[in-house]
Amino acid sequence: MSSTKDKLLKAIDDTLIGLDAQFLDLYNVFETFVSTKTGKSCLIVGQELSGKTTLIEAVYKKFPRDFVEQNIVNIDGHFCDDSEGTNLMGNQTKESKLVIVDNFEQFAVRSRQQLLYTIMNQACSSNCLVLFCSRDANCTDAFEKRVRSRFSQKKIFLDPDEETPIERLSQLLIPSTWKCKDKESLIQWTKFCNGICSKNKFIEREMERVVSCGLGTGIYKLKQIALLLAAKYFDNIPEEYDTAVTGITVMVTLRSSTEILDYLTTLEIQEVFILEIMRRLTERNGLREIQYLNIFQSL
Repeated sequence: MSSTKDKLLKAIDDTLIGLDAQFLDLYNVFETFVSTKTGKSCLIVGQELSGKTTLIEAVYKKFPRDFVEQNIVNIDGHFCDDSEGTNLMGNQTKESKLVIVDNFEQFAVRSRQQLLYTIMNQACSSNCLVLFCSRDANCTDAFEKRVRSRFSQKKIFLDPDEETPIERLSQLLIPSTWKCKDKESLIQWTKFCNGICSKNKFIEREMERVVSCGLGTGIYKLKQIALLLAAKYFDNIPEEYDTAVTGITVMVTLRSSTEILDYLTTLEIQEVFILEIMRRLTERNGLREIQYLNIFQSL
């Protein structure tokens, strides 16, 4: 059973909602690069938590023979200066290299753009595919002339198709890529998901509330709800759908300061310590959208 649930959780986590056209665009970028072995770059634009990283991972997994793990480089504009980024780039190799530059706009606004020039120069002179990720579609306006001359004009915008939150949740709960061999489990889970997503006005309003609250995109929040529902209830389907959903949504968007305090008491000391680091970074930088996931991964 746990194997079936694990596969469901993996499928939910990998699911892209409303990004079919963007997937095809980026797939074509990869395919052209792999077939020509000619350096290439592309800018992927989308708000925080819109699925830029998930989209990239979904596409490059289609080319397992062309990009080995040691030749995939991640550079983050919030945490890398020019020298660190240059070191991460490493030396040019004959093998294909994938360079992902996250929070790309942080490099574009710097007075000297040496790292961008180094990256673009390597992309132009070797078999290196560079993917720039940014929330700002106009960040390339600040390019120096030497950088602009090497930058591809290819841009992919992540603007997910308009669907209601409950429609998106339904797609996430039963992903098309999930192959369940246990028929009984599939029947029970499908019945549970249909009970949540079919003509339940309370749950529809609750999903709309979750999507409209706080930072981050609705898709990201709905994916967290789908993952939590699957993790908690797949092995033990509850009878009360409303209660089950409310218990999960309160973990994603807390309703009151009392609930926030109750939630904090469940955290480990290390987790609270990381939260305090986030708070201080936000206060110091005046930036409410720091890529907190990178902090967790670094510590």
